[in-house]
Parts: sequence; structure tokens; C-alpha cells
Amino acid sequence: MKNKMAYMGDPHKAKQVWMKKKKIEEVKKDLAAGKSLYKNAEAFWNNEYSENTMGGISSGDKFSLSAEASADLQKFVRWLERQYKGQEVFGLGSFVVDAGCGNGRNLLWLHEGVGVGGLGYDISEEGIKSANKRLKLSKNENAVKFIVQNLNQNIPVPDAKADLVIDAIASHVLRKEERERFKQEVLRVLSPGSYYFLKSLLLDEDTHAKKMIKEYGQSAGEENSYIHPTMGIFEHIPSEEELINFYKDDFDIEKIERSHAHQVRGRANKRRYIVLYLRKK
Repeated sequence: MKNKMAYMGDPHKAKQVWMKKKKIEEVKKDLAAGKSLYKNAEAFWNNEYSENTMGGISSGDKFSLSAEASADLQKFVRWLERQYKGQEVFGLGSFVVDAGCGNGRNLLWLHEGVGVGGLGYDISEEGIKSANKRLKLSKNENAVKFIVQNLNQNIPVPDAKADLVIDAIASHVLRKEERERFKQEVLRVLSPGSYYFLKSLLLDEDTHAKKMIKEYGQSAGEENSYIHPTMGIFEHIPSEEELINFYKDDFDIEKIERSHAHQVRGRANKRRYIVLYLRKK
């Protein structure tokens, strides 16, 4: 055979493809047997937040976790201020719920900046530990509380208490019935005319999400969902149309924005995200 490469292609590349397929099959078997690298979501996020919690800054194994507030949330607050012609829309009397708060960065930014009170909760004990560490440096730490709690539990806040609920890439881990229950809880704790800031993964034009659904969606038991092969947790990736239909009866959808990049290990990860500014009717 004069030119072996002409018939076999690149043997190195062929081996990589073969190994990748084998790895996928192994992961599928593990998921079917209830096995994953991490025991549950709590174990995964505890590992992420325990990497480096000095001063409230977390540098996880899989994600670059910042102590700075989400740029999308900061943009939302600026947008609100423009709507109210430069007035301070949140202040000392405001109460904010941060669901799936992680290390508390978003609620702490609002608290430190304008003095809002509030509740932040997350499944990760390490994340909450990090949030409380930074909260102790606050001038009025009693105005904010961080607790360990799952998203599928009732929000421990009285009816119509909140002026804002933050859901920054959190509720997509809930199953269909849990997402409906969570929405009802958000509606319950929000005062009339208040806002629900939602940032979510987005299925539209996201080839990675579609690939994950194809490869790991069989055991998820729900459309457009999968069990993450590394984290071992359920994730639902909605389309824009699904989100609009889910929220339009209970909220005025005042603005929709779509993003394309997210930092993973310091590099842009081409996942699609959508942000909705939702106002309780």
C-alpha cells in the first residue's frame, strides 16, 4: 500500500473519536445505573465552592466563580433606573430574594451598594459559608440572611414581602412539576408590580445543549432535558418560546435579552443564555 494514510485517514484523530464514543457509552451505563462522578448536586457545588473561598471569592474546578455581581443583573438594575428616570429603585426598605444564590454575590452587591435587605439560599453549604464570610464585613449584616436550602422547597418568606426575586441560572435544575411550584412561590412572595429577574440556559441555536440532550437525555424522563454526565444532576434547557408561554399569564415580560458566552476555566464557553425581565401582574 503506497499511501496508507490515504486509506486510513489520520490514525491519531480516529483514535480520539473512538475513545470519545467509548467514554460516552461508559457514562451512559453509569447514569443508567444511578452512578456519576458526584453523588448529587450538593456534592458537586460543595466541591466547586470549596476550592478557594478566601474573602468570598470562589474559583471552582469546572466553573470560574466570581465574587462580582452578574453583569446581566447590573444591567437590569441600570435599566430599571432608566425606567424610573434615575431614581433609586432599591434602597434600605427593599427586600430581595436570591434563589440559588451560590456565594451570595448578587444579593451582596445590592446590599453593599444600596443597603437592601433580603434572603439568599442555595443547596451548597460551602457556597453559603462563603456568602456569610463576606456578609460579616457588612455594616448591617442583620439585614441579610443566607441559608442552605434546596430550590424545590418553599421560599421561607412571607406573602408579598419581596421587591425582587433573582433566579440566575438556577431553576433549570428543577423538573416540570417543581418548576411550576417554584413559579407559584415566586408569585407568592413578590409584591404586586415587583420584578422577577430570570437568567436561564437557552436551547435555541445551542448545538452543545442539543448534543447533551441527544446523548444523555434518555434517562432524564423529560423533553429537552438530560442528566449531566459530570455533575449527575438533571438539567432542563428551555426554548425562548417555552419560557414565554410559561410566564406570560402571570407576568408582564418587559424585556428579553440573549447572551452567547460564559466563562469556564477562564475561557469563553459557547452556551446560549436568555435573560427575562418579568413584572408580576
